[in-house]
Amino acid sequence: MLRVKPSTIVTLAISSMIFSAVACSMVAEVDRSKIPVEGAAGVTADGGDAGGAAGQAGQGGAAGEAGSAGAAGQAGQGGSGGCSTATDCGTDTACQTFACNNNTCETNNVADGTALPSADQIVGDCKKIVCDGNGAPRTENDNTDVHNDGNSCTLDGCDNGSPTNTPVAEGTACTDNGGKFCKAGGTCVECVADADCTSHVCQSNACVAASCADGQKNGDETDVDCGGSCGKCADNKACLVAGDCQSGVCTGDVCQVPACNDTVKNGAETDVDCGGADTCPRCGPDKGCTVNADCKGGSCSGTVCNPTCTDGVKNQDETDVDCGGATCDGCAIGQTCSANADCKSSKCTNGTCAASCTDGLKDQDETDVDCGGAICAKCATGKQCAGAADCLSNKCTGGLCVVSCTDGIKNNGETDVDCGGPNCSACPDGKTCAANSDCVNGYCNASLQCATPTCTDGVKNQDETDIDCGGATCPKCVLGKACVANTDCTSSTCTGNLCAPSCTDGVKNQDETDIDCGGAKCPACATGKACLIGADCVSTYCSTGLVCVATSCTDGAQDAAETDVDCGGGTCPTCALAKKCLVNTDCTSNACDAVSFTCVANQCADHHQDGSETDVDCGGGTCGTCASGLKCAVDTDCTSGTCASGTCS
Repeated sequence: MLRVKPSTIVTLAISSMIFSAVACSMVAEVDRSKIPVEGAAGVTADGGDAGGAAGQAGQGGAAGEAGSAGAAGQAGQGGSGGCSTATDCGTDTACQTFACNNNTCETNNVADGTALPSADQIVGDCKKIVCDGNGAPRTENDNTDVHNDGNSCTLDGCDNGSPTNTPVAEGTACTDNGGKFCKAGGTCVECVADADCTSHVCQSNACVAASCADGQKNGDETDVDCGGSCGKCADNKACLVAGDCQSGVCTGDVCQVPACNDTVKNGAETDVDCGGADTCPRCGPDKGCTVNADCKGGSCSGTVCNPTCTDGVKNQDETDVDCGGATCDGCAIGQTCSANADCKSSKCTNGTCAASCTDGLKDQDETDVDCGGAICAKCATGKQCAGAADCLSNKCTGGLCVVSCTDGIKNNGETDVDCGGPNCSACPDGKTCAANSDCVNGYCNASLQCATPTCTDGVKNQDETDIDCGGATCPKCVLGKACVANTDCTSSTCTGNLCAPSCTDGVKNQDETDIDCGGAKCPACATGKACLIGADCVSTYCSTGLVCVATSCTDGAQDAAETDVDCGGGTCPTCALAKKCLVNTDCTSNACDAVSFTCVANQCADHHQDGSETDVDCGGGTCGTCASGLKCAVDTDCTSGTCASGTCS
């Protein structure tokens, strides 16, 4: 569609109207008396467009009539009433100019594609107006005439003559309406992400003030929504000072987990680095507590630990830490005292508790508490000793005072008088026992009596390798029982300390087809033994009944050279009638039919020449006579009674 700037259209229309008026005036003012008579009448010119051209005057004749409703025409050449100036011909436009040459109007069209002046163009419509070469304007696409929509968040352009405004990528910087970033869709806003705001909080594309519950680390916070003017931070969160942390400890800019050595009362502690129901060491006297377990002395009065005899502090009337005085127990040897009563030994010498044989301590040269050694009394049975002199029993065994195993009394852990148990020697048969180790023969029976072991006592004893088997005394062990040598096993095979199957164990096991024979591991089986294949048999023949047989002639199958099952072939007996055969000798009848290859009753019906026959199944005196044309030896061989040249005729 042709698009022309309105001002251009008006100019063109006015020019046309003026030109038409002038032309008409020129025609109307012609002095017809001056027109030569000889001249032929001028040709009337028709116009096609509104406001058309005036018709040409005929050469040597009268001026032409104005064209009907068309463009302004040129004045006729050679006639009177022509132009005197270019304005008599029309008003110039951007695409068409007029000239008057020798009283004749001339029209000049601007070249096709010439752009109209910028004043006649519409800026930003992706088009331009150019001349069409015929004096009129036309519109064509101009993708360089971009329309600027004034939005920094769009890319202005043209697409085949149509303006386009494409939104830029979200986050692109912009300044429209006080904004900073373009959001999707092409609008300039304050923010599109939290990072766009100094507060790190962007809501509905606007930055909002920081708060302690916005999920961002902003303001004076040391970590997200904590520290600074916000609440204290949990363990392992970032911090700057101790006051930023719930634990009250900020080290390396990180809130530390409460510890029992951080010099801060935190966590479950009831005082600095102590208390807290055994979370940290118990607190000493006068330290904070909530329960007795918070205190070293186990006594919490209200919120303060009381002094006690177990608080690790020398207080109250103690003569040393947690001992002595009227309240606490006596002190150990070497601790401070002021009187004998302050000491466990009841002996205070020069302000220090000294040893005694009644102090309840193993001290001095005592071998056990208050006994043994050169100073104190001898020790009772079960007490520690260094020698027999330390014991009341005058017997020190294994560092302990023990009762004698020759005192005629069942004591000292003995299972019977002076035997058994951990201290005395083993008991002989018939004595009471608790375990095999209590008995000389190593066997404590179900009646808890020491007895002589047997190979039927249900106990692994003697030199048995398993219960009641193996060794030199008892029978050999069956498969799966423990062993140490092949001789311990019925299979004569001990593998990995267990009796394993063998080819001499008298048991059909492994992959044997019969006892101790056949299969891949053991020797081949003798005739009459079970088999699966020929290789299982010494004879290499396994019958269809899966029994080893001496030869293939008794295995119930046609094999080797046999012509039928267990017959023929020259190696087995001859075959009976109707059995398969290849030659006469395969048959008991000595007649193998040459057509059916089965044994038949006689040679005179076996379809081939054999025996004394002169031809197939005839002649020779044993079979019937031969027909004419068959071979013969004598006349009696022939049915015709005539044998000529070896042929019946």
